[in-house]
Amino acid sequence: MPSNAEVVFAISAGTDMIPGKLIEPAGWNCSSDDAATRQFRCSSNAVDPDALEFLLGVSKQDEGETTTLDYQFSGTGIETATFSNTF
Repeated sequence: MPSNAEVVFAISAGTDMIPGKLIEPAGWNCSSDDAATRQFRCSSNAVDPDALEFLLGVSKQDEGETTTLDYQFSGTGIETATFSNTF
């Protein structure tokens, strides 16, 4: 179990993450550049491997367009893992 970890969420153009709608697990702190609604970065010094569920809201400019959410998880002593979800 890593003692320090970071996750980065990034969403494709044409879609924004809704500020204030990100819910992170206990022990995680998330932030984004005030001008950026397409990326959030979260970190933790107390990672619980059984509590890694993040919830976020997104707003698509065109509901007919395909959107991709990229997620990267990295931490002390673990290999970086990258996931993508298209919807």
